[in-house]
Amino acid sequence: MKKFFTLAAGLVLAAPSLLTQAADDTVFSYATPGEATQAIGWGRLVDNDVAIRLDNPMYVGYEVIGISVDIPVVAGCEVAPVGKAWLTSELFVSPKTYDNVPDIGDPEGVPGEIKNVGTEENPQYRLDITFPEPYVIPEEGVYVGYTLTVTKLNAWTKKYPVSITPSPAPQGGLYMHSSYPASTTTPPIAQHKEWQDLAVSNQAVSTMRVILRGQKPERGGVFSPQPNVYGENGKEKSVNGVFYNYGSEPVSSIGYTMLIVNAGDSDNSSTVNGSLTLPTAVQPEESLEVSLPLTIPVISGDYNVTLTTDLINGQANLYDKNKADFTIVSRPWIPRKRTLVEEYTGLWCGYCPEAYVTIRQQQDIRPDDFVTLTFHRGDQIQTIASDFQPAPNAGEPAVQFDRGQFSNEYPSFGNMIENCNDMLAPADIDVMIFWKDSEHTALRADATLHFLDAAEADQYRLSFALVEDDMTSPDYKQRNFFWDASQYTSDWYKGKYWDLFVGKPYEVTGIVYDDVTLLFPDCLGIPNSVEAIPADSKMVCTQNFNLADAVGVYNTNMGKNVILDPNKLRVVALLVDTKTGKAMNVNTSGYSGDAPLYDKWVGVDTVSDAEIVAVEYFTLGGIRLAERPVSGAYIVVSHHADGSVSTAKRLQ
Repeated sequence: MKKFFTLAAGLVLAAPSLLTQAADDTVFSYATPGEATQAIGWGRLVDNDVAIRLDNPMYVGYEVIGISVDIPVVAGCEVAPVGKAWLTSELFVSPKTYDNVPDIGDPEGVPGEIKNVGTEENPQYRLDITFPEPYVIPEEGVYVGYTLTVTKLNAWTKKYPVSITPSPAPQGGLYMHSSYPASTTTPPIAQHKEWQDLAVSNQAVSTMRVILRGQKPERGGVFSPQPNVYGENGKEKSVNGVFYNYGSEPVSSIGYTMLIVNAGDSDNSSTVNGSLTLPTAVQPEESLEVSLPLTIPVISGDYNVTLTTDLINGQANLYDKNKADFTIVSRPWIPRKRTLVEEYTGLWCGYCPEAYVTIRQQQDIRPDDFVTLTFHRGDQIQTIASDFQPAPNAGEPAVQFDRGQFSNEYPSFGNMIENCNDMLAPADIDVMIFWKDSEHTALRADATLHFLDAAEADQYRLSFALVEDDMTSPDYKQRNFFWDASQYTSDWYKGKYWDLFVGKPYEVTGIVYDDVTLLFPDCLGIPNSVEAIPADSKMVCTQNFNLADAVGVYNTNMGKNVILDPNKLRVVALLVDTKTGKAMNVNTSGYSGDAPLYDKWVGVDTVSDAEIVAVEYFTLGGIRLAERPVSGAYIVVSHHADGSVSTAKRLQ
């Protein structure tokens, strides 16, 4: 499937100057001047509609005078020379035409000419538009937007006329929609039907600047913290966030108060006062990432915190919206969270190398932050029929995070992983594998789950996948749509992994494939695999894999075993929320080449689908117990209706 949305990095955010302004006018933007920017767009001959949400209480009553926005690559992208600016109380798409329909002022928008404000040798294009009538911002806020029309696509790297920049607090900073110009009769496509909120998924915002007229306070600002802080009882921790300067003076220090209330006992509260000298002064209308020290409460629980920025430069903060909330989760220990990344790909897929490259880049940057499962389709590596893969209707390339959001916005993958890992996992997962026999024909995996809080029976399910790394063969010919190096010149398309594809043949051999998912029974979770368990308790789940089952299901490789190196196999264990289907945590074993031979008293030695008709409990020394122990390690012996017996070690 051809990607419909992408990024091209390498630009620099221009300094604001723009329209004719009064001396006291404010330039509002989600972007920070001087930050690197990226060019983004739909890659089609469409109208690119871009909006931001201006709902900061600071600016209620201010007038919107106009907008200014940099246009990254007008010359190559062939954007129509006239853009439009508009205001709307809500982002609305016509159900008949799929056009953006602003509801403030002229629904057609206010036109403005795109001009070169640089030189002929170094052109810098910008769209400056003044609204005919200033608009007073109401309490509920307003959307401010602009529209550019792409009229010609003459190179892959020159299709993207929308300028964005990374931001640590992007909410409300980037909405996009596309529609065909009125002169085009092409049927609408999926992304025309609604606005897309792309800020959080990209951790990026529009570089659009909005000119406001109104009176700002002398000293005004607020610290906006991260939403959740997870920490061990009584340990020191940091609260990360962003300080925003909404006043007219630079800010070099802040004073703050934290009101910490136990969510389970509102009478249990405490107050912490503190101050922070900022590492660099924050200029008016700018922001800075900073951290505040925090001691995690000694008593386990969830705590609601109201953080008030009281002082600016040692004096009273005159900004009246100076409070922000976050949550502290205090526990004796915190599970190690990892993100599940599931990639759908194929050797025939010419755009799939971009997902391949991005995942490997992230594995170099954050090797222990995520675990990848790659599903091949329509090629000789495919061993799992598409209908039995976790997302049977996903296209190629497609990448899903924690069984939640799909994203092909490749430069934002690191942000996606960080966002997924910013949650409290219900349990730690540790995976060990063993050879079932001396001939190495089968593997078994033990996943030890250490639950933080109590869990109900079947609240979660476990699933196991057999994967292989370092798979390469002369028969693996990866189709490559990145062969024309002249079209892939930005910094994004550089590095050791891109060097495998950019400027290389239409079909590339010698590519090494990791994380190839060979077997994945019950990929959505094994029913009843996780029993009811008390807080701070452990249990062990087991899965067996016969290597002979890893056979191709497509074309000439159908029925043939695809394992290339039995020593490069791993087992991935995945914990799934039964109700939502989302991945709550994941981990991987080591390599099969290092796996010992299985000892039956370490776990299940036989697996039967037959009904369990009787269960016995034994100590590790073989002494029979009258009932299941409430703590410690023990052996479970299950008698099945077909006469088979299985054993498992349990930790409580």
